Amino acid sequence: MGIFRFGAKKKVIKVAVQLLDDTETITSEFKRSEPAQAILDYVLETMNIKETDYFGLRYQDHDRHRYWVDLSKPISHMAKQFKFPDTLTLRLRFRFYPNDPHMLREEITRYQLFVQLQRDLLHGRLYCPQGTAAHLAALVLQSQLGDYDEAIHGELYASKYKLLLKQTPKIEEKIEELHREMSGKCSASEAELEFLERACELDTYGFDPYTVKDRREPIQSIFLGATHRGVIIYKGNVKAHQIEWKQLVKVDYLAQELRLTPTDDYIPPTSTLNLNLTNDETQKEKMIPLKEKRKSTIKFLCPNQVFAKHLWTHILSQQAFFTDASASTVKQRFSKPRIPLLGRGSSFSFPSRRVLHEIEILNDSTPRLDVSFLRYSLPRQEPRLEATWLNKTHQSTLINGHLSRLTEKSTNENISKVETRESLLLEMERLVKEPRNHSEQSAQTQDGNEIQIVPLQIIPTFSTTKPLILENKFTVEEKTSVISEEIGEPLLTSTPTNAQMIRRGNHLTENLPQNSTISPINGHSKINGNSIKKTKSVNSIERNSTQRIVNAIFISLLFLLLFATLMIAFFEHRSTSDWFSSNEAISRIRQHYYEPARKSLIALYARVIPQR
Repeated sequence: MGIFRFGAKKKVIKVAVQLLDDTETITSEFKRSEPAQAILDYVLETMNIKETDYFGLRYQDHDRHRYWVDLSKPISHMAKQFKFPDTLTLRLRFRFYPNDPHMLREEITRYQLFVQLQRDLLHGRLYCPQGTAAHLAALVLQSQLGDYDEAIHGELYASKYKLLLKQTPKIEEKIEELHREMSGKCSASEAELEFLERACELDTYGFDPYTVKDRREPIQSIFLGATHRGVIIYKGNVKAHQIEWKQLVKVDYLAQELRLTPTDDYIPPTSTLNLNLTNDETQKEKMIPLKEKRKSTIKFLCPNQVFAKHLWTHILSQQAFFTDASASTVKQRFSKPRIPLLGRGSSFSFPSRRVLHEIEILNDSTPRLDVSFLRYSLPRQEPRLEATWLNKTHQSTLINGHLSRLTEKSTNENISKVETRESLLLEMERLVKEPRNHSEQSAQTQDGNEIQIVPLQIIPTFSTTKPLILENKFTVEEKTSVISEEIGEPLLTSTPTNAQMIRRGNHLTENLPQNSTISPINGHSKINGNSIKKTKSVNSIERNSTQRIVNAIFISLLFLLLFATLMIAFFEHRSTSDWFSSNEAISRIRQHYYEPARKSLIALYARVIPQR
């Protein structure tokens, strides 16, 4: 007769992997005991991708922080990070961006990199001047739409597609102008290759920023990421540090603190920023010769210890992939232990099968393969149309995104409604923009490139009519999952819950809760800004204080146990020593404290464990 086991877990688990195009998902079942590498291998084999070493899988934890999956550990280990572990939702992304797109031998792999960079451009991670952004967006249109055809595309066709984070009529006009100039000059694959060549020249190529803090300026967000060149750090929209891999001596973390140690000859690109260097006084440092200076360690505060460990692993993985000779020779590293002498900290093992140098050697001996594939369609949005209702003699007006023929009376009524709504929207937009003017100003980097990081604006609907119907065929759940993965900063929750509209440029593109704010950096967002921020900060303080108390109690008990062990060894070993018996203080301690405690423990032991 079989035995029914309560609470027994299923041996298999359902895994859904969202591809680079948000509308496509690969779902399958895997054994919990299998390594997570089996999921990635299955997905890439299904997509017929052979160059697998550049890809990775991502997931979100309970706090909406994005982490790379450790492919060497079993799937059951990763399932602990999910609220509903019966079904895991992962995302396929490029983990290692090749420093030269020509290294990718297959066109399907280059196309996947093109789609990844297209996402980076749309969500603001691929920072670049407006002129460069317009040219990249025009290449995207050339790849997706082909040559410009007035009969097919018409006017204002660029406004139908989501191309840039801040998409204004002016930049859309520039995009259309550049797209028209490309007619007859390049095919879809040629446009994609030119896009990759231009993108890889940017400093932010492959830049996946993580939001950290400086202890001395906790209000200021700092964005830290690793590329094939090294570690890049932005303070606001100004590049504060660019540490090449050869200049990075050590990467470490302790609790919530991440530590980067550059070489002595490292000079930050901006001398006006001093991000938490451990050297005490800047004036004294100027008087010390360069050779005699201590290595300066740059410290950052992460949201929690798990986040700090993941960022530490991420930086070491990027450094090993682009600098080591082979994956087998990558040294295992350990972080600084929280309690010295009692541990060696966290361990790091390289997460991929090959490093870049091994891939280059393999490419020389492997023939190039031609694989057929389908290109994804561009994400669409409500197009920008002429405001025909402003002309009172015109008999057509736009209601809920559709043109309708109205009578003269109904037309005039709708004109007044639209004008009232437009005035309210403009006033709201002006009030929202005024306190953020300082953050929308562009900054010049050292090499002269202009970088703009502009936050999205949430415009609540004032009209009593229904909101504009979006063309995207997503459910609300699908839209929120896309937004939560790509927009915002990691210190707060990043998944919206209710429906409202985001104004991107002059478009209403996505649904979010009213009175909410979004910080458009690195796939982590601020939702319901003030209330959640306060709650999170209070919870973080409570967790930190509780953790400190537990650590203090543990260390105290540890030292007490060590002291008791030393006392027992001392008194039992030296009980017959003349020096011991002649010392009054030690004799008094033994007589009044040690002997009574010893007798009590022996009596307690005899009662608990009686002799047979």
